Amino acid sequence: MDGREGHLLCARACTVAPRVAAWSRALAGAAALAMLTGCGDDESSRSSAADTDRTTGDVSGAPSTGTAAATDASESGTGSEGTESGGTESGGTESDESESGESESDGTEGGETEGTGDDSTGAGDSQGVTSGDGGVCGDGIVGADEECDDGDDDDADACLTSCVAAVCGDGIEHVGVEACDDGNPVDGDACTNDCAHAACGDGIVWIGVELCDDGNTEDGDECPGDCGESWCLDGVVSGDESDVDCGGDTCAPCEDGAVCFEDGDCDSSHCASGSCVTARDCGEILDLGIGDTDGPYLVDPDGAEGPGDAVLVWCEHSLEGGGWTLVFSYRKPAPGQVAASEFHAAVEKTAPLTLVSPALSSAAVSIDGLPLAEHHELLFGWGPSTAEDVTRYGHVTLPEGLTGFCFAEGDCDADEPSVIAEVTPGDAQLSITPAYTPETLHVGLVDGEGRALWGYDPDEPEDAWGNWEPSAPCCGAGATDEMSQPGWRYAIYVR
Repeated sequence: MDGREGHLLCARACTVAPRVAAWSRALAGAAALAMLTGCGDDESSRSSAADTDRTTGDVSGAPSTGTAAATDASESGTGSEGTESGGTESGGTESDESESGESESDGTEGGETEGTGDDSTGAGDSQGVTSGDGGVCGDGIVGADEECDDGDDDDADACLTSCVAAVCGDGIEHVGVEACDDGNPVDGDACTNDCAHAACGDGIVWIGVELCDDGNTEDGDECPGDCGESWCLDGVVSGDESDVDCGGDTCAPCEDGAVCFEDGDCDSSHCASGSCVTARDCGEILDLGIGDTDGPYLVDPDGAEGPGDAVLVWCEHSLEGGGWTLVFSYRKPAPGQVAASEFHAAVEKTAPLTLVSPALSSAAVSIDGLPLAEHHELLFGWGPSTAEDVTRYGHVTLPEGLTGFCFAEGDCDADEPSVIAEVTPGDAQLSITPAYTPETLHVGLVDGEGRALWGYDPDEPEDAWGNWEPSAPCCGAGATDEMSQPGWRYAIYVR
C-alpha cells in the first residue's frame, strides 16, 4: 500500500469511534492484506487497497469520493488510478461486507476480472478458432463446415470466396498455379483437364485444331511435329491417309484410281478391290455392289479420265435383272391431238443426262453424255402408277449399240427401220417401228399391223393410248382396260 492509500485508511479509522470493535477487525484485516500485498507489484497493491477501502466504506455507510473511484476502477478492470466518480455506497451488515470484500479480492487475484480486454471470454484476438455454429464465410475463421476462410474477397487465390479450397476444374483460374480453368471435363479443348493450355506435343488431340498428338513435336514418327497440320499437304502418305494427301478421317476423299481401304476414303463413296471407283452407269452400280435398290446413284459416264462430271441418275434394279438407267418419264396425258403433240415434242428431243423422277413428266429424253455405243438395250415401259414399277413393256436389244436409234438420238420420222421387241407379259416378239406421222400424229411404237403399242393412236374414236396389248384389233391402240385408270405413266430405260 502506498502513502496516499495509507493516509486514507488512517483518516477513516479516526472518524469511526462509535463502532470500535468493527473498526478494529477491519483494520486488522487491512493490515494483514497490506503485509501480503506489499511484496507484489503496484497493480496488485492498488487492487488490494481498493478492496480494503471499499470494505471499510461499506461498513461506515458514508460516501467516499476517493475510495469509490478506486473501487470502480478495480471492478471495471481498467486499472485507472485517481479517477473520481460520484456515488453512494449502501451500508450492510458486517458479515456481508466482509464476504463481499473477499469475493472482490479473489476475482482480482485470479486475474480473470470479467470485462477485461485481455482475458474475458469472447473478446480480443480469436484468429483460427472454429465457432460452434460453423462460422460465417469470409470472417477469417475456419468454421466446421468450411474448407478454408482467408477473410478476403479474392477468388484467384488458394481459398475461394465461397470458403472452398481452389482446385483444377472449378472454373476459376488459380493465379500462379493454373494456366487456365474452363470448369469442364473435356480434355480435347483449349484448356486441358490439368488446367494447362492445350499445345502440340502434350499428348492430347486438341479437337478442331490438331489432327494428331503423340506427345512430342518430332517429325518422322506416327504424328508430324506440327500435330498433323501439314499431313494433307506433305506430298507423302502420312497419318491415316489411304493415298497421298487423301483418304482417311482427316484429309479430303480420294479421286478414282487412288488407293482406298473403305468407301469413305473415296470421293465416289465406293472402294472396289482397294481402289476408288465411280460407276459409269447403273449397270456398274449393280456389278460393283454399290447398291441394288431402286433410287438415285452417282455415276460418271465417261469415267475418271473423261472431262465430264459425275451426275446423279435414277437406277432401276427391280426390273429385268436391274442396272437400268431411267432417261424418260411421262405421266398419263389427256386425250386428243394436243396431248399427242406435247408427248411427241418431249420424246423426240434429247437433254443432258440427269436425275429423272418416276413421278414427273420429262421435257426430253435425258441421254446426252451417255456413251450410246456402249449401251445396247432399251426398255419402253408402261406402269399403272408413278409409285409402282412398270408392268407392261417392250424390251429392245441392239447389238451394235443405241447409236442411230431415233428415240436415243431424238430424230424420228416415218422411215425409221423396224426393230424386234420382246413384249412382257406374253413373251411375244414383235417387229416394231418408231412412228411419227405428221398427218395423223401417230406417235410411239407401232407393230407391223399398225397398232400403237406404246404411244398415241389418233385413229381410235376415243383417241386412245397403247400399253403393249398385241391382241387388240388391228390399226388401233393396242391397249388393255387398265388404260382407263388414272395415274399411269410411260418410261424409257437404257442399259
